[in-house]
Amino acid sequence: MQSGAFEQPPDASASGWTKRRDRVKAHEAKVTVGSANGMHARPVTQFVQLANTYKSTIRVTKDDVTVDGKSVASMLTLGATRGTELGIRAEGPDAARAVKALAELVASDLDAET
Repeated sequence: MQSGAFEQPPDASASGWTKRRDRVKAHEAKVTVGSANGMHARPVTQFVQLANTYKSTIRVTKDDVTVDGKSVASMLTLGATRGTELGIRAEGPDAARAVKALAELVASDLDAET
């Protein structure tokens, strides 16, 4: 056997043995940008800082463009103005919490909080 490799039990499904990708949970939500000035540098930075507190992979979609939700530069390319609908998708162990928190942040008026 190779280093780092493992063998599955003969009847893997009966023992509860699953492949890692089978356990990864994905959650997504559609949300409308609530900030009066849209997702400019400050709100995007807040979004990315929050996204980076989660282990899950975060992807954000506007129309047919999908970007890394943990990258300020990528998020800014979306040009999301007030009223824009964004899709937020997270895959990982804390995906549900990540999507909920990020959707609430996007829907809020981030400019009013400063």
